Amino acid sequence: MSRPRIGITTSYNDSAQQLDHAYIKAVEAAGGLPLIVPMLTDPQAMAEFATLLDGLLMVGGPGITRGLIGSLPDDLAPVDPIRDRADQLIYSAFQHDVRPVLGICYGMQFINAQAGGTIYGDVMAQAEGEIQPHSPKRGGTSHPVQIAPNSALGRVLQTDSLMVNTYHL
Repeated sequence: MSRPRIGITTSYNDSAQQLDHAYIKAVEAAGGLPLIVPMLTDPQAMAEFATLLDGLLMVGGPGITRGLIGSLPDDLAPVDPIRDRADQLIYSAFQHDVRPVLGICYGMQFINAQAGGTIYGDVMAQAEGEIQPHSPKRGGTSHPVQIAPNSALGRVLQTDSLMVNTYHL
């Protein structure tokens, strides 16, 4: 049986695509074949590339501006239009065929924005009682979460609470 081919989006800085090797290792360790998604600008070319993939991992990155409530924090740059366009094209191809997509940080927020959701620019500054953000440099730490007892997650983990972190490097 062949490994599922998992496309991984990248960051875009100073005209260069960049990807932390940890994403490659994680997909490989999970049994997938990681393929880096190029930042194509032609919708047809991206749709053709997408046919090579069984799943998509949209990685972390800059600040989402679509659906934004308030402004981004000073330490978070907005997404570059080139990355934004490429991410829209690959995501659109996956939505058309209803294939699995996993979003991490920026990727999760991107998916939310594509679905018409809204995002606080800086939840710590805009909402009372929120926990520390995901960035260790902004004070992110581990914290408890409550799991609905009859949810799929509750059944799999067989618990109603656990400690998690909401930060990554």
